[in-house]
Amino acid sequence: EQMIAIANSPKTSEQTKRQMAFNLINEGRKAEAAAIFQSLAANRGPEDQNVKDLLYLWGPKLNAEQVAWLNQRAKASTNAYEQAKWGDYINNYGDDNAIVQYVSSTPEALYNRDLRKKYFRSLAAYGSRDVYDTNMRGWVSGTTDVEALRDYADIGQAFNAYKRIEQIAPGDEKTLARLSALNYSKAKYTASQDYLKRYEQARATKPQPETNPQEAYFYQAQLFRRQGNGAAAQAEFQKVVAASQGAT
Repeated sequence: EQMIAIANSPKTSEQTKRQMAFNLINEGRKAEAAAIFQSLAANRGPEDQNVKDLLYLWGPKLNAEQVAWLNQRAKASTNAYEQAKWGDYINNYGDDNAIVQYVSSTPEALYNRDLRKKYFRSLAAYGSRDVYDTNMRGWVSGTTDVEALRDYADIGQAFNAYKRIEQIAPGDEKTLARLSALNYSKAKYTASQDYLKRYEQARATKPQPETNPQEAYFYQAQLFRRQGNGAAAQAEFQKVVAASQGAT
């Protein structure tokens, strides 16, 4: 068609191309309008109006192909702010399946905390726990980013992620407490007790202010009760109550 041919011509000004795109939108031809904006946005930064108009036409949720286009823009960017902005677009507009496909093929995108948390949630909802852990196993074993591992572990209760944090930061209180709880839930009471002892040692030598000890006290009480030590269990339950009151 003549209008499309004019819009695709390198001799046509940007202003004219944009006006043609808006005319196409008015005619209900959004896909053709989006193609014009995508062409105009090809070498622009994430704040460019052509990019914003393109995202509006693609919205409200981006498919895998559209996410891939944003991913390419992020990879091509040498500016940290722009890379983060492209990641924000993916995070804000990508549907769950598109997010899973994007991050699975681009694990370096996990530096963006909002994006990785959405990815972990999407991946957890995408399949079974076994599938979830299998898909993440390579990343977990290779990364040294404790905060990213913690986000993954907290969302998915992923045992392998907590174990990886233990390797990187063996005295991390929160991780020791969670490993104790997870081992208790698996009826591995000796291991649970060992992690609690390490937790108490870590807390005594270098306490982490953001760590709430209530859970550790609770599982310690349960372990004492299993051992038939009611007095010790009651003392630990009292610690749970005291910690709870101190947190309010």
